[in-house]
Amino acid sequence: MKRLVFFDLDGTLLNGISSENAFIIYLIKKRFIGIYQILAVISFILRWFPKFGRFVFIKNKAYLSGLSIEKVSALAQEFVKNNLIKKIRPNIEELVQMHLQVGDQIVLLTGSLEFLAKNLANYLKIDQVFGTICSEQDGKFTDFPPIQHPFSEGKLDIAKKICENDGIKLENCVAYGNSVNDSLILNAVGKPIAVTPDWRLKRIAKQKGWEIISATPQKNRH
Repeated sequence: MKRLVFFDLDGTLLNGISSENAFIIYLIKKRFIGIYQILAVISFILRWFPKFGRFVFIKNKAYLSGLSIEKVSALAQEFVKNNLIKKIRPNIEELVQMHLQVGDQIVLLTGSLEFLAKNLANYLKIDQVFGTICSEQDGKFTDFPPIQHPFSEGKLDIAKKICENDGIKLENCVAYGNSVNDSLILNAVGKPIAVTPDWRLKRIAKQKGWEIISATPQKNRH
């Protein structure tokens, strides 16, 4: 029977530091991030800490403030092709292909930037992607909080909406995740799979009897 399968990105499909942090480093090397963006990041923290608390750093996308969406999108495509694809974990990629071969509907559901995730999804032949959508105006990114941010409760809310739209029960779905922040969606689906989980998720997975798998490091890709 066809199933809906949710895959997390960072730490699950990808090895190493988060795709977003790696992209930030990439933007710095390309000299796209300057004093204006640094000041915007600091300003964001001061303005939004009362609302977001310790999650203010995760919500902070002001490093893109003032940058051209078209130019950043082009850099993102280049970055994914030359850098991010190399970080895909081979055995998790095999699981993706296995699900596709049996007709499962895969959703890449991630807190990473959606324009990064979509480029990677194209490579993996994944049609549905839900990631962080940054605020924008007049062809440029702004320093406001993201419009969509699939993180923790936000990830579960999006999964529920997808199931509702497709007429599928969440308890009949599969989800792969690696972080305690994925525990809400993992707890809601019928088949939760913890991928090389952090210690907090590993403890929860053992308590609840969830499947735990180890992810192999990325392999060289040309």
